[in-house]
Amino acid sequence: MTPRKTDILTTSDGTRLYYECYGDHGPIIVMTYGIACLMNHWRYQIEDFAKDHRILIYDMRGHHKSDLGGLPITMDLLANDTIELLDAAYSKNEKAHFWGHSFGAPISLRCASLFPDRVLSAVLINGFFKNPFSEFLSDDQCFKLVEGLHTFVTNAPNLSQWMWNTVTGSVFFHYIAGVTGGFNLERVSYKDIEIYSKGLGCIPLHNFLENFKALVTFDGTGFIASTVAPILVIVGERDGIVPGHLNHYLAENLPSAQLKTFAEGSHCTQLDLPTEVNASIREFMLNIKA
Repeated sequence: MTPRKTDILTTSDGTRLYYECYGDHGPIIVMTYGIACLMNHWRYQIEDFAKDHRILIYDMRGHHKSDLGGLPITMDLLANDTIELLDAAYSKNEKAHFWGHSFGAPISLRCASLFPDRVLSAVLINGFFKNPFSEFLSDDQCFKLVEGLHTFVTNAPNLSQWMWNTVTGSVFFHYIAGVTGGFNLERVSYKDIEIYSKGLGCIPLHNFLENFKALVTFDGTGFIASTVAPILVIVGERDGIVPGHLNHYLAENLPSAQLKTFAEGSHCTQLDLPTEVNASIREFMLNIKA
């Protein structure tokens, strides 16, 4: 779809963030994609919900058309960015539904905990509330890995970026992204995997690592019980990226949460099964007053 509006917000700390708006009436939905992903990952939802909602979608710090900025990336900073974007795109103090996929889920969850008066509801798709890789590497090991990669990028920027682009642009990477549960190869268009890979390669490795630090160091356990907004937790059972039990924990411990599982859903359940996912979200939103 053609955006109704495209614009650049300069945040309170001076960082330029790109955003797009769709739809011209109805409640507002703010869509946040996963780390190193693209707006394309929400295209089925934009096409459906823009008929009766206003939609805000944006590039996070260090992604595509948005600058990285000079502040350390944290989940609180990214949540604050989201609210500033909402204020810039629409009237200040308007409420919205916040949807997040993967890395976008803890951002949306943090919006709900930090800004409860702005959040009508949240939809979290294959998300997490703490380091999803801790079952394979400890938090300390993850941090040391990121620091090591950061040192490599600093010392060999051209070589590291070439390696990054070569790996993400390879057919082998496309295959790995599917078989590891990033996509359901039986459901999703192969073109979607190609688009994702090209988009990933367009993000400077330094920018990716700065965001990845925020991912592995974030722990939202402490505010889950006090986050009262209605929340729909969506889980693809074929997700090989984020352990499913993290989503089940959210559904069991958030005060007003519902859980919806999809047996054929991968990490990108909204791309694998758009009709089914959209119907589940619409059912969830029926009783939420704007």
